[in-house]
Amino acid sequence: MRATTGGELTLLHNPKRSEGAKVEIVRKSNGAAVDITDRVRSVSINFSADNRVATIDAELDDLFPRYGATSALQPLVSGSSYNSPDRLLWPDNEIKVYFGVNTLGTAVGTSERKLIFHGVLGDSIGPSSTPGKRGISIHARDLAARLQRAWIRGERIYGDEGGTAAVAVIQAILNDNFTSDTSSDDYKKLHVKVALDGNNNIDGCDFVVYPTIVGNMSVWDAINQIIGCTAADDIGYELRYSFLPNGDTSTKDNEGETITVSGDGFYLTLLAIDQSDVSDDDTVTAGTDVIHEHSVEIYDDTIRNDIDGVYRDRDTGELMTINRQDEDSIAAYGRRKATIGQADVPWIDTHDEMWPLLGVAINALKDVPVSDAFTTQLMYHIDPNDLIGTTNARLATGSQSVGITSITHSIAPGGSTKTKQKCTTTFTGFHDRRVGNRSQHLNYGGENSMEQVVPPDLGFKESSSHYLNNGNVDSTITILRLEPLPEWQVEHYEWIFALEGSGQWERVITTEPELRLVGYPPATKIAWNVRAKVSK
Repeated sequence: MRATTGGELTLLHNPKRSEGAKVEIVRKSNGAAVDITDRVRSVSINFSADNRVATIDAELDDLFPRYGATSALQPLVSGSSYNSPDRLLWPDNEIKVYFGVNTLGTAVGTSERKLIFHGVLGDSIGPSSTPGKRGISIHARDLAARLQRAWIRGERIYGDEGGTAAVAVIQAILNDNFTSDTSSDDYKKLHVKVALDGNNNIDGCDFVVYPTIVGNMSVWDAINQIIGCTAADDIGYELRYSFLPNGDTSTKDNEGETITVSGDGFYLTLLAIDQSDVSDDDTVTAGTDVIHEHSVEIYDDTIRNDIDGVYRDRDTGELMTINRQDEDSIAAYGRRKATIGQADVPWIDTHDEMWPLLGVAINALKDVPVSDAFTTQLMYHIDPNDLIGTTNARLATGSQSVGITSITHSIAPGGSTKTKQKCTTTFTGFHDRRVGNRSQHLNYGGENSMEQVVPPDLGFKESSSHYLNNGNVDSTITILRLEPLPEWQVEHYEWIFALEGSGQWERVITTEPELRLVGYPPATKIAWNVRAKVSK
């Protein structure tokens, strides 16, 4: 959670306020920032615990009769002032979004605006498909996009026989294989926001890298592989571009030296996910905060409370199995078994590594995953994996807490219509606890290798016309169905779907090859995919 002043926090929780958004495109060629706020129709920014790369979708106003060639944003219009000295909306230029609040009736100035997204253009820039409204659609990722596009050619060995600190290996990979082509090395400097021991190992644990081949992959995959191969990723650490304010001294470099941050920004940061159930010092309150909508979903097919860990011991070579259980969960829901095997986590090969991994998996999977979602006025200070309080029974959570897994900021400055800005944040999370990247534990298959069968039937599907509410045409049952696989022993089906235009992917697991979605309006378009988890 971002640090805020008392006055700032009060305004963030008060919908009766002044709001001000700003969107800039920064040219890579000269570092110049161009304000395009008055051309922005809408912006949607998503942060997720499951996807550590934040994304942005923006719709820009480019009505030709209004602006003409001289003020066109379309990057292929050579006579536009926006495309001089070079194209503005072009791959590898950057996009920054700021948002600020002030007391009602007082304009939001530069000092009040806070950076809430910093990304790199290039994923998609093209004409908008909105009927009757000529515009440009943009989809982009945060600064991790450059690490994902930087490719390591060939293979190198990192780490030594005595073990090299994981943070040092990550920094070495960045130094050897990534050039940001910017005026600052901050893009490739690892910021470590966890405790390091005297050998720069994480929290004093033996998170070291023995000789490991790295190569023929992106820099982003390589540095995440290092975190994965030391078990840090599975035990509750993550790499992402995280916001750090000007003057921040909470991070260290790979040599254990304190970093003093120069300028607000998003920096490549190794973070520890808090595994406790102690709420952060913040509460969303219906009646004070405006709750535009809220929902709750309860299901139990992902509960696991009795987990075996199978590994071949690093020193003895003996195949070992250890077990960890949660007795309260077993008493409440019955015994729900699972196995984490070496095929899932090949670098975990000691009791000291497997035991905490089983603890994290148990913590994430032991309870009924009550999923909460609610939309408020825009609040930029809450991050994925925060555990925030909620009060007032108008919220589905009652007087409880929500472990945030996904955040979507929606901003509509209005473009040429000059309407009042509409700014909201939608939070999704789990009832009463933090879960981190919960989905990774559900994908573990155990000691035996597992195969994934992915059907070819992809793309948007029209919702079926099964009307609810006594025949009134206001909602439907949408049925997604996969042809059964009789020749395979299917463990379960893993679905991923999203409403068209929502920018929000949802994941569901079923034991049958069918998923029913209830309550969407007729003709709702849904993008979906499914895979079957099958044993050999």
